[in-house]
Amino acid sequence: MATESLPPADSTGVTFRLDTVATGLEVPWGIAALPDGRLLVTERPGRIRVIRDGLLDPEPWATLDVYAEDPGIGPESGLLGIAVSPDFARTGHVYVVATTWRSAGDRTRALSTRLSRRVRGLFDETATLRYRNQVLRLRDADGRGVESEVIVEELPAAFYHAGGGIAFGPDAMLYVSMGDALLPRQARLPTSWLGRVHRFTPDGRIPTDNPNAGSSTWAFGLRNTQAFAWLDDGTMVGVEHGPTGMPQEGGRAGHDELNVLVAGGDYGWPDALGGESSRGSRPAIWTWGEPIAPGGIAVYRGPVVGWQGSLLVAGLRGRLERVVLRREGDVWQATATETLIDRDLGRLRAVLADSTGSVYLTTSNRDARGAPRASDDLLVRLTPMPPVDDSP
Repeated sequence: MATESLPPADSTGVTFRLDTVATGLEVPWGIAALPDGRLLVTERPGRIRVIRDGLLDPEPWATLDVYAEDPGIGPESGLLGIAVSPDFARTGHVYVVATTWRSAGDRTRALSTRLSRRVRGLFDETATLRYRNQVLRLRDADGRGVESEVIVEELPAAFYHAGGGIAFGPDAMLYVSMGDALLPRQARLPTSWLGRVHRFTPDGRIPTDNPNAGSSTWAFGLRNTQAFAWLDDGTMVGVEHGPTGMPQEGGRAGHDELNVLVAGGDYGWPDALGGESSRGSRPAIWTWGEPIAPGGIAVYRGPVVGWQGSLLVAGLRGRLERVVLRREGDVWQATATETLIDRDLGRLRAVLADSTGSVYLTTSNRDARGAPRASDDLLVRLTPMPPVDDSP
């Protein structure tokens, strides 16, 4: 059952060091590690940057045309999540989620229409969205991304609640999240693309073993899931942004969620929040009492025993939290939490825990909602260190 308070996690004497890896990034959204040690970081305006031997390359790995800037709006859309193919060593394939216009005419009309008119149009459940998320596949060649190819053409999107998470699961299938595009009722409609996690083959087809034949939907009834990961036993977990008081959401606020995302699962949005259930929907396994706006999640599998198996959740409210899970039979429960960073870096977005135990984080202070400093945005590395044994 979800709860809004948990006991503090036993830190077991673990401390950590923070180092800045890169400065001057522009709204970095996703991080991915390549087998040779390079890191790829997406910047929402459309660039993929590369960290090589601990240094940021001055030239982008690739640049894409996306919908990320719009006067007076501050979109949440653009170049979003990034994932490395499990067969990268053979193919060099890297996948990203990118928001663009559905047509050249939509691009012209969107940029010339006042925000209030656009938002009113979005509240109309029958309105045609002028934006879309696409899944693009690129190939790494001579240290740069080439051969950009659209493998998923049409995931209707909006400038807010655009989703954008992408990752390969243990089954080597590609999972992609879509927000509700400010149309909450769409999240539970069987025929909608919105408010759900989709599952595709690596070439963008619908797998034959998806929950519903001919549908890419893996889980639905979600407001705006932007990140997910898999535990050691193959269980998929995702973080969910709770409502923020908008009128089409009934003025409700709070209830950021941690969910176990199962095949065919209905998570209740907009009819249920947190630990609630509606018409058989699945409740969250934990709900944050104080909103953190979770944008990133990773599972720690490094050498520090006290953290192994913990979830690391990065939030746009400035917090990095470690969440301890426990499984009883087929049920996972969140049992404890520890705040590792609290507003010291500003808004936090992506989190990546690599196989060496290093944890990489991005800030999101230049996204029109933060208070950027001269060096923002940052990519930082958090290195947990085990307790020092000072016994004689």
